Amino acid sequence: MRRFFAFLALLLLPLFLLGKTPEGRSDLEGDWRVVGMESGDRTPCSLKVRLERIRLTFKDASLTVTAKGQPLLPPATFTLDARRDPKGIDVTVTAQKQKLVLRGVYALDGGRLRIALPFNDNAERPAAVKAAATTQVFVGERATDASTDPAADALAELAADVEKATADRQARRVKAESADDSAKRDAELASTCEAVAGRLVKLADKNPGRLVEVAALSRAFTAAPRSAAGKKALDRLTPTRLKEVALADLRDVVEGLKDTDDTATLQQQERFARVLLGRVEQSPTHADAAWLLNYLCGWSACEQEKVPESFAGAAALIRKHHLASPDIANVCEHLGGNRSGSAPAWAGKYEGLLRAIAKENPSRYVRGQAAYALPKVVLGAGEAHQDEAIELFRAYQKEFDSKDPPTANLEGGQRRSADKHIKTIRALWIGKPAPALEGVDTEGKPLKLADYKGKVVVMSVWGTWCLPCMKFVAHERKLVERMKGKPFALLGINVDDYNEAFHARVKKEGITWRSFQDRREGKPDITEELSLIFPSVVLIDHAGIVRGWWRGAPAPDVLDREIDKLVEAVSKK
Repeated sequence: MRRFFAFLALLLLPLFLLGKTPEGRSDLEGDWRVVGMESGDRTPCSLKVRLERIRLTFKDASLTVTAKGQPLLPPATFTLDARRDPKGIDVTVTAQKQKLVLRGVYALDGGRLRIALPFNDNAERPAAVKAAATTQVFVGERATDASTDPAADALAELAADVEKATADRQARRVKAESADDSAKRDAELASTCEAVAGRLVKLADKNPGRLVEVAALSRAFTAAPRSAAGKKALDRLTPTRLKEVALADLRDVVEGLKDTDDTATLQQQERFARVLLGRVEQSPTHADAAWLLNYLCGWSACEQEKVPESFAGAAALIRKHHLASPDIANVCEHLGGNRSGSAPAWAGKYEGLLRAIAKENPSRYVRGQAAYALPKVVLGAGEAHQDEAIELFRAYQKEFDSKDPPTANLEGGQRRSADKHIKTIRALWIGKPAPALEGVDTEGKPLKLADYKGKVVVMSVWGTWCLPCMKFVAHERKLVERMKGKPFALLGINVDDYNEAFHARVKKEGITWRSFQDRREGKPDITEELSLIFPSVVLIDHAGIVRGWWRGAPAPDVLDREIDKLVEAVSKK
């Protein structure tokens, strides 16, 4: 908890510059706004903090920190040590009845203030206002009504518009009474984002050659990637355009970007990732390169049969220059299909990279992500590797034992998830007969898996409330249509309440295939018996033998390829 408060304070308390000295009023009293941050070798960049619009107000001994006009912190106070030069400053934050005291130093140079604060409350007070491995420096200037950078302020306003629209949509979606109502909220958000994206492109037009241009184009693309403005913005984001952008600045540009909420196409995601890769390739050993490589892997179009070009490029640079970086955890997570899913079809190419990271990286967090992803990648190599995958899951549980406070919660969750993976491996052992499932369908009629022997069967776990499940329904409809007249059947395992609204949704979505009800009288739920999440897919051949399974929806082309191989084998008999 103390480490959490320390991180929170460092992130959101930039200028704890307030209070009274024993001799009287502080020369820090008033409003300040954060214009830059320095950490280690990084140079200060004003863009991110300008977008956050962090403002600090001190009066007497109290500190108020706001961003975009909203409070960021619980009650905080500060005291100054006038005997030191530079002056000492102690900031006390109280939350959940616990106190955190950070001991820093500050210096005033005209209208600019610089404060050096330790990374945690156990560190010694810094000897000077200087960024280092254990301190971060926050830079502020007196807040006035007059803007020092109108373009950056305009960008901040537009970014806030997108964030507000997204937050409003999420809040109203929770209250949506039907799928149509939810779709209406999505349409409202799309309309708002398209309008903002257009304004962002115009802002970029007015600021050619500046960092604001790159930031505005990036936000225009992520706000509405399929709109005309979003596509135009992506066209203008090229490695050549980014050549003059410092990696520290580029990091601040992309670090503030929000998810595109699955509105960008896989091709657009991959194109954006290649743009970032192209810039990092120009400075592959820079201090911020590892972070950016790690970030761009999140944009790589991983849901496909072949390794994305951007991921391949990022992995090569990480292997060559950044195996020991603390910033490469997401690379491992993507190779493992994120925390609950299956590894991408191409992840086996990077088994060696995961093993190297798990062995060489000094960060327990990064090593843990590599060790947790490794058995999922090994499992993707086929039925001969199932025992090895179980052994690797057990090895993860033994080494990452949830006893390290900073990573305890994460490791605990992943240890439980490892148990579930092992249970699924044993319940759906590839190469052995599928479980003899029996139950009733969503109409209440008897349903047996054995009745479909002689056909290739795909079982898909789904629920109308599960967005990834319903997204996958579009491919399932195409699959059923393509397989008409062939020895193939699609079955669902559904968790819903089977009321009028459910049946109306099924009809609207064109779901014509039968589904088991997950709940069974006197027996465990099917998803509990098989330890499956939503969505999941199980592939069974015509003889009733399990041939593959995926936690999470598989890449459509990968699933289609495996189905076609099995159906073709039946047709030749």
